[in-house]
Amino acid sequence: MSFAEKLLRSRLNEDNEEKASKVYSSKLEDSTVMLDNPLKASKPAAKPAKPTKSKRRRQQLQYSVKKCAMSYETAVKMNKLWNEYIKDIIAGDINSIQSKMLKADLCGCRLIVHSSNNASLVGKEGICILETENSFAIITPDSTHKSIPKNGCVFAIQSDMFTLHLHANNFKFRNVDRLNKKFKHKLIV
Repeated sequence: MSFAEKLLRSRLNEDNEEKASKVYSSKLEDSTVMLDNPLKASKPAAKPAKPTKSKRRRQQLQYSVKKCAMSYETAVKMNKLWNEYIKDIIAGDINSIQSKMLKADLCGCRLIVHSSNNASLVGKEGICILETENSFAIITPDSTHKSIPKNGCVFAIQSDMFTLHLHANNFKFRNVDRLNKKFKHKLIV
């Protein structure tokens, strides 16, 4: 007597061996019985989601800045234009430099990392060629491109007229978003 026949007899609660063997021979003999569910066919790996339109645009912008072959001499010309732009914005009103600089475009300014949580960034200097929400892309005097995060850094912005220290933790906005933002003035001691 096979295992399947014994199992059938115990499930049917039949003492009649003839009936159990009839059912076994008619239904189960020479057939394969799956006691477990067969493995499900594996689905093909899902394709990664396509990046959103805004993410693609940001990636293209970052790629184009990295790819651009801007020399430091070209960036110096850009810095001269920026200095003229700042002179026009301030227009002799020294008292409102802070509020006007908060809303100014910083592409073209000369940046020096005054202090940072990352000690290797301190002293890095260059001309800003791209400002994002979380970082500045600068070109250094030896024509190399660097990306410096704003988080935990204090930058010195140099103009022909002044040097301004910028606490970038409080400046983590895109320059477009800063136009409509109202900043609270805090006295720094």
